[in-house]
Amino acid sequence: MSKRSLFLPRLCAALLLPLLCLPLSAQAAQDSALMNACKEAVPAYTDLFKALVSQDSGSMDIAGLSAKKDFLVSRLKALGAEVELLEAAGEKRKGTYNIVARVRGTGKARILLLSHYDTVWPAGEAASRPFTIKDGRICGPGAGDTISGVAGCLTVLDILQKQNYRDFEVLTLFLNADEEIGSFGAIDQIMAEAARHDAAFSTEGGGENGDSVAVACRGGGRVTITVKGKRAHTGQPHLGHNAGVELVRQIHGMLDLADREKWTDCTWSLGSFGTNVNVVPDSATATLQVRIADSSEVERLKRDILERISHVTDPGCTVEAQFSISRPPFEYTGSTAVLAGAARRIFQEEVGRTLNYERSWGSSDANWASQKTPTLEGLGMSSANAHQRSEFSALAPVPDRLYLLARLIQETCEGRTVPIGAARQ
Repeated sequence: MSKRSLFLPRLCAALLLPLLCLPLSAQAAQDSALMNACKEAVPAYTDLFKALVSQDSGSMDIAGLSAKKDFLVSRLKALGAEVELLEAAGEKRKGTYNIVARVRGTGKARILLLSHYDTVWPAGEAASRPFTIKDGRICGPGAGDTISGVAGCLTVLDILQKQNYRDFEVLTLFLNADEEIGSFGAIDQIMAEAARHDAAFSTEGGGENGDSVAVACRGGGRVTITVKGKRAHTGQPHLGHNAGVELVRQIHGMLDLADREKWTDCTWSLGSFGTNVNVVPDSATATLQVRIADSSEVERLKRDILERISHVTDPGCTVEAQFSISRPPFEYTGSTAVLAGAARRIFQEEVGRTLNYERSWGSSDANWASQKTPTLEGLGMSSANAHQRSEFSALAPVPDRLYLLARLIQETCEGRTVPIGAARQ
């Protein structure tokens, strides 16, 4: 090779080397420091996870919930949070408390984090199925729903504090004590908190491999069909009007109410008629469980059901329908798309992983928060097999997921997602 041919490569190297040696930008350095902090937090996260899984806290286990509440309050106060206990609404929830913890900052944004500390498991489950880590999976009661969210929230608050990040007015963590039985003791409290915040991040899910967020959750409720007929002896059935038979015919005429394209499910789940084997039943009831992703489906279902029950096959019977749509859907809106887009960008550009968008087949407290403020669901660390004894949360995704939640909080606090102050009441 000639001296001339060597000149250009050497010149390029001479020009590029100083550029390669330049220090990282301030933002890149901060991101790198944050990721390192998330990696270093894994042992503490795991210890916290173990402590939470090892305490029973079934939705109806008041003693267990009380003990876990005390534990969480102590941990939150140690993080410098202001803690408020709100007694859950309803006579049956007396002695059960939702936890509201606030960390004050020096910025303008108000961010709401949502999770729940009740599980579906009865007292004694923690002893019979204790915390274990096997093949990189954390197992135990509530591991799949949703201890990773609770532990993740507390860990992120700790990380941001240690990073001296305070560019927010307030970070609020709402820990619900009865999410698994419908959140009826917390609905009004969640919506009131959501109305005072710029955005809400709910920490269910995250996917088996920690590679997803939820951009929609179905709402729903039930429809109760009641048929009234006329009693008679089964030896003279023609003297009666069989409410049970009419109910069966009505159900058969409503088997096509679901709409798979709109992700609406309608499932007959309960039913009864008759009191004695030798009596024509004069009353019958059945319950239709409804799941909807589109709020407009409520009116469509009401219209269709009322039209169909108007056609009674036995003129001696009457049919009524009672509607109870108890949970609105968390719908995929423009603000949800913005928050999800920011999460996907952070995960891809800064973590180097693809983030999937999922529509949850179930519902969560995001359904309530989204009625009042821009919301994103599925920001837990990782979860799989919810409500099953095979439930688990994967350990490997934890640093990436802690980083995602922390960075999404930062992006929102810095005005890069939803407008600050726009959604508050």
